[in-house]
Amino acid sequence: MFSMLDIPIDTDSLRQRMENAQAGAFVCFEGRVRNHNEGRQVGLLEYEAFEELALKEGERVLAEASNRFPVLKCIAVHRTGKLKIGDVAVWVGILTAHRAEAFEACRYVIDEIKHRLPVWKREHYLDGSTEWVNCAACAPVSADCHHSLAQETPPPDQSQLSSSAKQVVRAEVIDGRSAIKMHDHDASCTTKSEPTKSCSPDTRVRNCDE
Repeated sequence: MFSMLDIPIDTDSLRQRMENAQAGAFVCFEGRVRNHNEGRQVGLLEYEAFEELALKEGERVLAEASNRFPVLKCIAVHRTGKLKIGDVAVWVGILTAHRAEAFEACRYVIDEIKHRLPVWKREHYLDGSTEWVNCAACAPVSADCHHSLAQETPPPDQSQLSSSAKQVVRAEVIDGRSAIKMHDHDASCTTKSEPTKSCSPDTRVRNCDE
């Protein structure tokens, strides 16, 4: 089960749900908000998501993990909204019979979530400035999704848009597979996997690594 919350993640409640008499291993990952990034002091984080697509893609990731590994149960939760230092931004829990596959499945889930979900992270620094730092690769869209899903969403780099311009995330088929593309009123269409002016290649690969 995958979910997104705009309230604090109740990790104790999630752990209590991870029960199965056949399970000999329980592995969980908690991605927490740290107080620094690339030498800058961070005061808080703000997550925005294309929630309709993120929920579908999150469920797809968990289904893939269950097919790849002998998973007895898997749960993942991702936050949206503003988070304080130390808050849990993402939680993944895996139950398996043995520890090796539990570690492997947990790593697979968190890596795919970070790589594929349409989630953007905005860092608020102690000097009062802010910056969108999430420029990861797009999430593929399943064949049963509409080829055109659009919704207004905060851009990774607001400085590229005028105050009246709006940016749209569009899921559509490109070269035989689905991908998200980003449009604004004044710029040409680019895939979200391409870095914006505010993102270095290193930032793009990390994809909001807490």
